[in-house]
Amino acid sequence: MRTTSPDAPSLNPSQTSANSGPSRRVVSNGEQVVLNSDSDTDSLPDLDFGEATIKPKRSTTATTTTCLKRTPEEEHYGIRQPIKKRRTNFDALVATAQKNMEAERRIREQKAELDKPLDKSLEEATTVNITINEETLGQFLQDHDDDPEKARRLFQAMQRTNATQMETTFHIFQDTSDSMPVPTNFPINSLPKHRWVANFEDSTSRDQAFLTGFAHQIFRLKELPGELASWMIEQICYSRNETLNVKYLDILESHHEHLQSTSKKLLPPSLKSVAKLLERAAPWLRAKARSHALYILCHVCLDDRVNADANVLGIIQDAIEAVICNFADNHRLSSGVGSPPSKQHFQSLIASQLSETIPQLLANITDPLLQRNLICAFPARSPLTAYLQRHLALSFLVHPTTIDVPLADPKLPGIIHMHLNNSPAFRIIKGTDYDRLTARLTLLDIAVGPGPLTVPYQPLLNPATSQAGFSPITAPFPGSSDVRSFNKEVDALAQHVKILSNSISEAGAVVDLRILDVKDTMERLCSRLEHAVRIGGKKVHNVFGDDEVQKQFKVSKFFKKAEIPVRSPGIFDDEEDDN
Repeated sequence: MRTTSPDAPSLNPSQTSANSGPSRRVVSNGEQVVLNSDSDTDSLPDLDFGEATIKPKRSTTATTTTCLKRTPEEEHYGIRQPIKKRRTNFDALVATAQKNMEAERRIREQKAELDKPLDKSLEEATTVNITINEETLGQFLQDHDDDPEKARRLFQAMQRTNATQMETTFHIFQDTSDSMPVPTNFPINSLPKHRWVANFEDSTSRDQAFLTGFAHQIFRLKELPGELASWMIEQICYSRNETLNVKYLDILESHHEHLQSTSKKLLPPSLKSVAKLLERAAPWLRAKARSHALYILCHVCLDDRVNADANVLGIIQDAIEAVICNFADNHRLSSGVGSPPSKQHFQSLIASQLSETIPQLLANITDPLLQRNLICAFPARSPLTAYLQRHLALSFLVHPTTIDVPLADPKLPGIIHMHLNNSPAFRIIKGTDYDRLTARLTLLDIAVGPGPLTVPYQPLLNPATSQAGFSPITAPFPGSSDVRSFNKEVDALAQHVKILSNSISEAGAVVDLRILDVKDTMERLCSRLEHAVRIGGKKVHNVFGDDEVQKQFKVSKFFKKAEIPVRSPGIFDDEEDDN
């Protein structure tokens, strides 16, 4: 340790070595006693009165220390005077403290005011409906702003905002992310013990089985368990995988169709036996039992499966034919050899013994599709059943009009035309049901039969025996007046059907193929009326006149008959005659 004597010259602080530290301290017995005047720091910290003090900046390096420049007086005495600090403004400090105290006091008062319970008068005042208008806003802003136009601008801005938010919105669903149900385990135990079940044990392989169509193919061949169907329905309701949901829906839909096809009831095996029993027992049945049997057999014909099975349909038709042909007085109806049965006898049979059965059929079978099924399945092998088929078809067509006259009555064509004109079922509108219109046209076709009137003909009475070398015997042609009246009614009916067909636009057939079906039915009906029903074939318009149509314009009157000129005799006439 180095000691200093009182006589030793004072050390000049400016003559410090480069190895000296940034400060000098007095060391006594190895301990620092007090800082000297050259120290960079002061042991007494500066008082902070809220004002920022600017400290002098010094740049130091690792080897040298930069000191402030000394005055000549400091060099003489060997000490440095301390820097005079700026005097603090205590008045400003006191004012700042008072402002802070005032702000804290207001905060405490506002907090205490918020903690107080609401006054009842204030609660009542808040419930009063206040109409906000420009005047209200002006009164509110009067004490806060000196601009008189601000209330008007604010009110207009509020109106624009309300105008853009006038649409009311309703939200039914809420966020269910926090309340997801617990998923049900896959019902692996409901599947049979086969090797392909291994594809459904793991969730990843199970999803692949559904996505690739493997599950769809399996459950088309195997029965879908009810537990698995319930599991797929639950997955559709809660799962967010749309692709899997589509596969689940395909499997459920195909399974439902399979159930419908397998659950389709077949015709009872005893139906054919019962029909054959009625056919055999028809001659011994009483009139009431016979009518009831006919009523039941007619309802059996409504079933599509009966019409689809030719064998069953043939047996049902035989039973209906036997029941109808064994009514009373049937032998008298078919007794006249060489002459057809009278239509008056057929109508009297319907009026006397079928007066209860036919009204029941008309009242219970009202759908045109079912009516067509019955009429098309009705037998027409004998004159009696063929007449009854036409009678039922016409009765179904014009119902509730009652047909109590023979089918050859002259007023029936007028009834048919009136029904076609006035019935809403034959008006082509936007919502026309073309399936039922086609069924009604089929009833009309069957009801017309060979013609709307009695077909004129002249039977051969005691025809002569044909001999070899002679021309074949031809049937006598009916009278022209009967043929003319018959063809007139046929042409009128065909024209009516053509007008109805023309009212149907084929442009809609692109989206509704039933339009083509009803158009085809109308064309076939017109073709049959013109070529098969009409006597003499389709009407040909002769521009030169025809006896059949007296009102037809004759063009022949415009042509004069050519006159052959008379040649005068020549000088060589006698010679030519001789030659």
